[in-house]
Amino acid sequence: MEVLAFAHARFQARVRVVVAARREGSFGRVYKARRKYSGQIVAMKCIPKIGKSEKELRSLRQEFEIMHNLHHPNIILMLDSFETKNEIIAVTDYAEGELYQILDDERIGEEQIKSIACQLISALFYLHSHRILHRDSIMYGARTYRGETLRSLGRFVVDLSLGCILYELYVGKPPFCTNSIFKLVKLITTDPVRWIPEMNPLFKDLLQGLLTKDPSRRLGWPELLRHPFVASGIVIVQDDDVYAVSAGIYAE
Repeated sequence: MEVLAFAHARFQARVRVVVAARREGSFGRVYKARRKYSGQIVAMKCIPKIGKSEKELRSLRQEFEIMHNLHHPNIILMLDSFETKNEIIAVTDYAEGELYQILDDERIGEEQIKSIACQLISALFYLHSHRILHRDSIMYGARTYRGETLRSLGRFVVDLSLGCILYELYVGKPPFCTNSIFKLVKLITTDPVRWIPEMNPLFKDLLQGLLTKDPSRRLGWPELLRHPFVASGIVIVQDDDVYAVSAGIYAE
């Protein structure tokens, strides 16, 4: 166990006691911490400023500002953020474990996969309703998912990584597997996805829609919300200020 002392007054007032050893990530350090007065257990991400350009720091601050305004049960809640001389610090809800641990530990049942799919789709729809588009890369071991830049194609298009995650949850390995980003591009754009015979036809239809190589033909809104594999389990979270945007997506 490691206890830290920060000179920042806001930190001392809100999240002073660190109760667990840190984890190192590509972006910095993550601590399991306790909020000073409520006792709430939180995650504290400490991101060093050293080595980052002013543009990168502005982008990071903008990302945190966006996250402060997101309120969805399947999106980690940003509770606080502030800066010290050398670091930018984010305080968020604490989540025990990560999705890749499920992927590594065992194959899971279809109902659990459906539940995870519904939660992911609900969160994505909420983000897209806020006009938030994302680009992300996740690599660990031989597993690679690369989020695409979402483009305006007359409607919102869901990126390929959702299909990759759901495919691996069912099959036990990713549809495209390589440690090379250059080979990954070739696999995604040219190689056919291998399907297993025992896959539920409705689930296969969902994956085929998500893994279509042409983004303009990929399953998007509102079709994804209405797909029979997930339609009964998706919870739509609406904020007043995005109701009109979401209604427009439904109407297309």
